[in-house]
Amino acid sequence: PIFEARPARHSDMIMCGSKTTRSLDSITRELVSDTLRYFTYIAAGGIGLALLTSLYFTIPLRQLTMATRQIADGNYEIRLGQNHPDEFAIAAGAFNQMATGLQQGELLSSFVSESVKELASREQLSSSDIARNTAATVLFSSIRDFQSIQQQHDPQRIFQILQSHLSAAVAAVEQYGGEIDKMIEDKVMIVFESQRQTEHEQAAAAVSVAISIKNAMQKNYSLQTAAGITSGEVVSGVMGAGNVRLSKTVVGDTVNLAARLAAVAAGLPDGGIVASGSTVEKMSDDYLCEKLPISRVKGKTHTVEAFSVSRKTV
Repeated sequence: PIFEARPARHSDMIMCGSKTTRSLDSITRELVSDTLRYFTYIAAGGIGLALLTSLYFTIPLRQLTMATRQIADGNYEIRLGQNHPDEFAIAAGAFNQMATGLQQGELLSSFVSESVKELASREQLSSSDIARNTAATVLFSSIRDFQSIQQQHDPQRIFQILQSHLSAAVAAVEQYGGEIDKMIEDKVMIVFESQRQTEHEQAAAAVSVAISIKNAMQKNYSLQTAAGITSGEVVSGVMGAGNVRLSKTVVGDTVNLAARLAAVAAGLPDGGIVASGSTVEKMSDDYLCEKLPISRVKGKTHTVEAFSVSRKTV
């Protein structure tokens, strides 16, 4: 203990007092305890700050990674928020722009054929892409007596019939091959010129597609179709004004003859499939081909062999 004495100012007394001091060990323990407590506060604050900082960066990175995986899986509707106050907002904006472009490309791809997609992927079209002569089989499929059907139904019903005809053609092409070139009123033009198919395979695919379309329209609307098929040389290439609105198509006498044969088929009692001799000679024995009593078709000066084609029943 510490003793303290001090004389009084207004008396003869002496004021005395004592105080007990703490031990050095106690003071040391208190200092160590305070130090540890402050260190714990600082460490916890540092860890918390580091965690918040990491979340600040990892959360947008995780969102970008997940969105990229969604894009890889074909989900082009995914978008990122752009409310991050730094470069992540720029990255999110670039990602959203990319996703929008991919979504638009995916939408537009459903309106063009595979050959057009292939041509669009090339940096520059060669002279052989612009126009070339090639052997092909051309199919025209139409709805028999379509003019009378138009007068009997309202526009919505007519549109449904045309849509069903086109959908049947798309499904058949996906199964047997070929490519839909164009649709003119009720007529669907399908071309078989793939380098992966021989001329015999093209003819067989064309007949299979025509039969598939015929069966689908009979089942869905009880309507007869009329198809014309012929094989020969066509001019195949890309048409358009410069690099604007390019379209791949085929032209030539073979195309015209297929359309004429479809008109011949439309004149038969139940429609059906009419093929030229050039196609029939490439077909297998799985089909029944009956020669029609005609030698000329409208718009053609040379002699034409026309056959009614159907699949043989077992």
